[in-house]
Amino acid sequence: MAWFYRCFQPSVVQSTANSVQQVRDTLWKDVRTHVTNARARRRNVMPGLLPRDMRAEQAANHFAMGFTTNDAGGSGTERAQGQHNDFHLWVFEEAEGIPEFMYDAVKRQFTGNTVRLWLLIANPKTSSSTFQEMKLHPLALAFRLSLLDFPNVWNGTSEVPGGTGRDTFNAWIEDQRTFGCEVVPAHDEARHTFSVPWAVPKAGGGVHPAGTVFAPKRGFLYGALGIPPSGGGGDTFISAGRFDACRDREIVPAPLIEETHPARSGLLRSAWIAAASGTTPGRSTPWPAACCASRRPSRARRSWTRSPARTAMCKLSHGRRGDWPRRA
Repeated sequence: MAWFYRCFQPSVVQSTANSVQQVRDTLWKDVRTHVTNARARRRNVMPGLLPRDMRAEQAANHFAMGFTTNDAGGSGTERAQGQHNDFHLWVFEEAEGIPEFMYDAVKRQFTGNTVRLWLLIANPKTSSSTFQEMKLHPLALAFRLSLLDFPNVWNGTSEVPGGTGRDTFNAWIEDQRTFGCEVVPAHDEARHTFSVPWAVPKAGGGVHPAGTVFAPKRGFLYGALGIPPSGGGGDTFISAGRFDACRDREIVPAPLIEETHPARSGLLRSAWIAAASGTTPGRSTPWPAACCASRRPSRARRSWTRSPARTAMCKLSHGRRGDWPRRA
């Protein structure tokens, strides 16, 4: 938010969440923390930030704000829309729970902008919300934020002040009430299994050695790994885990037709040549007359039928199965 507000002038930055407390005490608290840390380094990254309000303003057409509204009387979309600017940023905090009318309002505002960005942040508790449907938009870029990629957890340090640490991550693995993971013998892409290169303390004492394979439960999936849990209704042919693994798997090209034996290839090549010329190899008489003109069983026809190469030539010449020479 501070980056867009600073780099694009004049611009409008709007932000919302499920409640005014989330906007004020979560989203804008982090904005103020960032601005304060930057000021300690003698940088003013958000000029015009008001001391107690969810707003920063430098001009009538250059400001950042946070707000919430409702859909009372079915007019929530009208109360949220109305801004049309060259440079416009919308931020949805906890987007999984933001109502549908807010999505409609933003879509109506994004018309004719020079630069428009829409940032949606959420813990993906479901796979069928409006937030999840937005990933299917042709211009959408989806990023999965997992604690397994977070420096504080992976490195066991405090590189990100106030971020989740490795101790909290380990406790969540053993928290079978809210999050929790199961120990399984081998990796299973359908269950989003993972392993870590450090020992994880057990709740009742002892440790899980490094390399132990864990299968996350529902709460751990969306709360720690950023993965929407499957519905579990039995109406899905391919699980979400297997689908994600298929998208990430490297594609190795393979020939659609297996290479045939050289001798067999030579026989087929001879059959094609014979079909084009209308004669059989080693015979001056056109082969359709020799193999199919007579309907009477004969030794010649029996020997012709027994030859795989000659049978192939007959099939190439006659499209109807009834015209092929039959064994007498």
